[in-house]
Amino acid sequence: MAKKPSLSIVLAAFNEAHQLKEAYKNAISAIKKSGIEDYEILIASVAAPDGSHDGTPDIANQIAKEDPRVYSLHTNGYVGMGVKYRESVNMASKDYIIMIPGANHILESTLINVFQHIGQATLILTYTKNPNARPFHVRIVSKFFVILCNLLFGLNMKYFNGITIYPRELLLKVPMTADSPAYNAEILIYLFKSNVDYIELPQEVDPNIIAKPGKTFMLKNFLPSLKTLVSLFWKIHFQRKRIAIK
Repeated sequence: MAKKPSLSIVLAAFNEAHQLKEAYKNAISAIKKSGIEDYEILIASVAAPDGSHDGTPDIANQIAKEDPRVYSLHTNGYVGMGVKYRESVNMASKDYIIMIPGANHILESTLINVFQHIGQATLILTYTKNPNARPFHVRIVSKFFVILCNLLFGLNMKYFNGITIYPRELLLKVPMTADSPAYNAEILIYLFKSNVDYIELPQEVDPNIIAKPGKTFMLKNFLPSLKTLVSLFWKIHFQRKRIAIK
């Protein structure tokens, strides 16, 4: 039997004290049920601009003390999701990387399905199976973002912000610059335009948790995300930047 690949899981947590432990337990359960033995979990947390937090880094530190495969990466101050993602990628040591929301709204069954597909394609992507579980404004902003990305880059993707599994060595080749929530779209568009193969799988969100407004879709993130897409449009279409794929 072929050896299962190793996996780094990044748990993104901005004031997720009420759900972080459950998100950790959910990830561990999915790992075990998927048969993955070599893994690590990086809890990537940030404070508010004034340095305050709801106890999330304390919980992360406690989990890390109890589980030697867990590492707490906290920033004393607020930085964008893209910044924490790049930090986590540089800290990760396993073959593949996935970021999972610390809000714990991704169902365990989705994680298991995604984990079991590792290695079947270079990228394992997801799209939301039950979008109606999300608030109306989140659905509208999300749909607009997908349409905009597809139009700007000549793509036909279902989603750009789902949980995604990347080979770490390939991810390190991508010139990641986005600090905004568009960081994942930036990575994917570079790789799509470089002809990387992928699989799209459904992800199901918990309607009881996702019912609260999503931080990713706050208005203040719109302009930085738009700036990322404009910059990427120039690089892809005019500078013809691509990733060298072996």
